[in-house]
Amino acid sequence: MLETRKDKIIKEQEITIKNQKELIEDLKKKDNLQSTSNAGLRNEIEDLKLILTNVANLSYEGQFSSELVLAKIKKLVCDYQSKN
Repeated sequence: MLETRKDKIIKEQEITIKNQKELIEDLKKKDNLQSTSNAGLRNEIEDLKLILTNVANLSYEGQFSSELVLAKIKKLVCDYQSKN
């Protein structure tokens, strides 16, 4: 059976649709990966905020000397690094 011009157009459109579906799936996968990455970064930011709050609280308390505050900061940093 001979292929008509209309058949060729339909075939090209089917190929275009298939390629667009593949592109959409690829973009969905990339979006999912990005969302996962963003969630990890949000958790890390929350951890850093907590550490910063702890450091700020220690530094504003008058009962500690600067050496004790520095030692506590180092401990908090080590704790954070061991989590990650």
